[in-house]
Amino acid sequence: MFELCFIMAVVDGVKSTHYIGHMIVSLRESKTHLSHLVSLAESGQEILITVRGKPRARLTAIPRVAKLDMAGWKTRLERLRKRYSTGKVSLKSEIIISDLREER
Repeated sequence: MFELCFIMAVVDGVKSTHYIGHMIVSLRESKTHLSHLVSLAESGQEILITVRGKPRARLTAIPRVAKLDMAGWKTRLERLRKRYSTGKVSLKSEIIISDLREER
């Protein structure tokens, strides 16, 4: 067994319990200070939200998505097309759509 180290604290007006690695806040406190808690989560803090002392939810930051590299993406797509091509030539989507529109 191991012991959890914790500190009872009031941080910027939010009553919380800090366990190593995350902050624990009651549902009532989280409703009152949601904007501040989101800012803390965005900066990397993990926040557990409790109801009647039992953990019910975790507030964490969404991982940042790298900017899409279109040139690299197109190069990889072409490699995949060449690798998995069956050799059959099919109609392009623009031609299929224009044919469907003409039939109306």
